[in-house]
Amino acid sequence: MRIGIDGSAMLKEPTGIGRYVRSLVEALAKAAPGGELMVLTVSYKDAPPKALFAEYPNVSVVHKKWPGKAVLALWEHFHWPTVEDAIGQVDLFHTPNNFVLPQRQGKKVMTIHDLFFMSHPAETHRTGGQYHYRTLPKVIHEADHVIAVSQATAEQIRKLFSVPEDRISVIHQGVEGRFFAGRQATAHNGLSQQPTTNAQPPTNRPYVLHFGTIEPRKGIDTLLDAMQLLWSQRAFSGALVLAGLRGWGCEKLLRRCDDMTKRWPLRLTGYVSEEEVVPLLAGARVVVVPSRDEGFGLPGLEAMAAGTPVIASRRGALSEIYADAAMYFDCGNAAELARRIAVLWDDAGLRAEMIEKGRKRASLFTWEETAAKTLSVYREVCGQ
Repeated sequence: MRIGIDGSAMLKEPTGIGRYVRSLVEALAKAAPGGELMVLTVSYKDAPPKALFAEYPNVSVVHKKWPGKAVLALWEHFHWPTVEDAIGQVDLFHTPNNFVLPQRQGKKVMTIHDLFFMSHPAETHRTGGQYHYRTLPKVIHEADHVIAVSQATAEQIRKLFSVPEDRISVIHQGVEGRFFAGRQATAHNGLSQQPTTNAQPPTNRPYVLHFGTIEPRKGIDTLLDAMQLLWSQRAFSGALVLAGLRGWGCEKLLRRCDDMTKRWPLRLTGYVSEEEVVPLLAGARVVVVPSRDEGFGLPGLEAMAAGTPVIASRRGALSEIYADAAMYFDCGNAAELARRIAVLWDDAGLRAEMIEKGRKRASLFTWEETAAKTLSVYREVCGQ
């Protein structure tokens, strides 16, 4: 098979979907060495590294220097340019980000990670969530098959768009093996002595970590409330590290963080490179995932693999993915979150128990299985 995959999310500073695409392509290349994978990237400003996937002879990267906003409008209103205009004819094209590119021939598969933008369109970027809010109800029915990264997302797809159950497959993401060696490889409380990025959490005290884009939907305001309670009422000595890109609508959060740093040990690192993600997670004492909605929650699983206990909100797919390997709190309840952090921080026995549960849970999710199940979808859709 000649398979095309939209890899645009990998450009510049890849986050959730970009990391998903990279890991999936690598795993697919190993699982189907006889196939051909064409990775299409589109951006006027950013280009993929020349060595991207160079170690895989069955993977080719094609970059089109097309202006992003303009091509999104062309795809939406004129169904042009097509996949064939970019990379030639393929048996199947896989779009991993809530969209289906125009095609003249071949099958279409899309991955949907979460649908927060459908219930809260005003809280998303106009060329991101608001664009998908307009287009997804139409293009989802053009797809021959839809991959959901969790049962929770699959249920939302069925409920919102009436997609038949036999056209949806739940395929979880995986955890890379490098995360399981994270705690042993950590040099000093989260980052190497000479970090390769601007991510520099405190090295003189243990820290609570949030790893993800800084934006309202991530529930960071609740985490800030909880930490403020701990610092002001419990003489809490730990630091808080917020690691990730600044996302849509983060201005209010950033102003609050700026005020808090004048009184308490709060650090914002900015973007964290792939090389620094593992020691950052492994060096934390607790990782908190306070999101208002998550379609999967990969950073929490990666933290578990790295030997760090996780506290998560009871929202989206988080309890489905983490099961009993995380502690939970009601989303928005800062007092409950503060209590969870305090008990996990102080109780060594509970920490050890959660670390063991977390490693076992994370080991169930592999990119090899993700690739195998994705290939099975490709073959079924193409009639092979």
